[in-house]
Amino acid sequence: MDFTKVLNQSTAGKEAQNFLKNKLKNDNAKFKKISDGLRESEKKLIAKKKTISAEDYKKEINLLRSKVNKLQNDQRNSINKVAQLRKTGREKLLKALQPIMKKYMDEKKITVILDKKNVLLGLDTFDITDEIIALLNKEIKSINLK
Repeated sequence: MDFTKVLNQSTAGKEAQNFLKNKLKNDNAKFKKISDGLRESEKKLIAKKKTISAEDYKKEINLLRSKVNKLQNDQRNSINKVAQLRKTGREKLLKALQPIMKKYMDEKKITVILDKKNVLLGLDTFDITDEIIALLNKEIKSINLK
């Protein structure tokens, strides 16, 4: 069985991937807006450098740097959260898949199911991926990642 294909082509797997893509896309849009605002603040600060005292300029530079650092931390945290959600989704899908595969094994009198990536050579007739995807789609429509 090709577990990667099950993750990518099952209804629950596709739904989870779309959720993660949208989350990443929305977070990136939010971070881009903040980043653009910080660049604009930097331009304004550079433009008024000669009209404010060195002390005020230094304070504003430090404030701007702290905002940039916060943005970078938020971006890192967002990426880490999406990675953790992806891992959780994979684990949930695998957990939901276990009883389906067990039932399939019992019905077809199969003694072992191997992930396709761990098999060097085998006949295509031994590949049960599409059948497992069909069974999974009947049982589970989505997994909760929120």
